[in-house]
Amino acid sequence: MHHIRQARNFQERDLRTIELLTIQIAAMSKRSLLERVRDGNTRMRAILDATRDGVIFLDRDGNLRDANITAERMLGISLEEHIGENFPLC
Repeated sequence: MHHIRQARNFQERDLRTIELLTIQIAAMSKRSLLERVRDGNTRMRAILDATRDGVIFLDRDGNLRDANITAERMLGISLEEHIGENFPLC
């Protein structure tokens, strides 16, 4: 049995509705992703703050990305104000 696909002629109103639905679905997906990232960051922060070890995160260029309170205490400085700056390793 062969089915023949018929071309549909959408009215302008139908096209606007489809466009709006597509935008809403994309926004919902983006919100869901942002919520998952935020939850992951919250969990990571809780783990970092609970550990006794000093932890410092640097990017590939040696710039400070994050640190926990234990690292700040060990170094005797506030690292939060130096986020994004190059972190000397010596």
